[in-house]
Amino acid sequence: MPTLTIPRLLLLSVLLLALAACADGTAVGAGGPADDNTTTDAPIPVEPDGGIGDGAGAPGDSSAPIGDAPIPVEPDGGIGDGAGPPGPPAEAPDFGISSETDSLSAAPYTSCWTTDDVGLCSDGGPSPTTYPVKADAQLVVTYEPGTVTAHAWPLDEADPAAQPDDASRTELTVVQENPGVNLVDVSTLEPGTYHLSLSWVGEQGDSHTAVALTIER
Repeated sequence: MPTLTIPRLLLLSVLLLALAACADGTAVGAGGPADDNTTTDAPIPVEPDGGIGDGAGAPGDSSAPIGDAPIPVEPDGGIGDGAGPPGPPAEAPDFGISSETDSLSAAPYTSCWTTDDVGLCSDGGPSPTTYPVKADAQLVVTYEPGTVTAHAWPLDEADPAAQPDDASRTELTVVQENPGVNLVDVSTLEPGTYHLSLSWVGEQGDSHTAVALTIER
């Protein structure tokens, strides 16, 4: 048997190691599984547009940029469009009448009413018993801004619409508390039932109604 020299022993050892590495497929640099400390040079995947990191924020995220979307504009007639409050009604409205214990709406029996678009006059006779109201000392009469006057006389049960002589007619004090809100002083009337005549004059024309006022104390 020939004797191996040291260089030949080293060469034989290298060959044996190479054969062992090929047998189990774990040769260095062969692309096998990397251990926990292995790093690669593969590029990091780039997210699609709208993904995290491009400033778009997560879907539904309230922190996402608002952008340049226009602010919605209110429809015509909305607050802030300069339309202002609604104009006067197209025809003479009812009188609102209230007391300490009672309230009602009384339609005008006679009126002349004009607006920018229309003018309408209506004539009729008073029917105070259609609108009975009870009070003690004061009535509140609401209507369009203007001047309200009030007169009262004892109600004739046989002829509620009858007009009295001047001696039986009492003019009542009316104070305008606010535009369209009028205070009628009925404290001077004795207990009983009266024909109360209410008249209004304003920018739209004139309007008149009558109620059966019962003073109770």
